[in-house]
Amino acid sequence: MTSYESHLQPKPFDEIKAGLRTYEIALNDEDHRAILPGDEIVFKRRHELTEELTVVPEFATSPR
Repeated sequence: MTSYESHLQPKPFDEIKAGLRTYEIALNDEDHRAILPGDEIVFKRRHELTEELTVVPEFATSPR
């Protein structure tokens, strides 16, 4: 398992935390395309960085 970190603006962070958002387009960049099912993504709320949320994706949608 590999761990990735991503800083999010408050709105998308809160939506992921509440279960209203199940994807994050910002992860579709060169650094995050290697994310595989079972890897860990640690989202941190931008500006504060005191609140974090860890998710484990069930599937990958980015092309390899």
